[in-house]
Amino acid sequence: ARAAESYALDLVRFTQKNIVRVYPKGTRFNSSNYCPLLGWLHGAQMVALNMQGYGRSLWLMQGLFRANGGCGYVRKPDFLMNIGPQAAVFDPEASLPVKI
Repeated sequence: ARAAESYALDLVRFTQKNIVRVYPKGTRFNSSNYCPLLGWLHGAQMVALNMQGYGRSLWLMQGLFRANGGCGYVRKPDFLMNIGPQAAVFDPEASLPVKI
């Protein structure tokens, strides 16, 4: 989470060519989860969740994979893979206008 806050654009650029796995901190003793959207928005290919928990994080994960037929794989969106003019990449923290 700290890397995503401090180095958002560098992390997106890194995930375009490297595999990144996000998982809960090993010293946690409860079964709570973090929001998987943080990893997904920065292009992480594998976001591990604690399946013992219950709540919004697991609902998001189930909805994402159910939309792809439940096959266990979701293709990364093109906006996370493409490099724009002047080597620009997707900024997860940018305030974008809502398309109508």
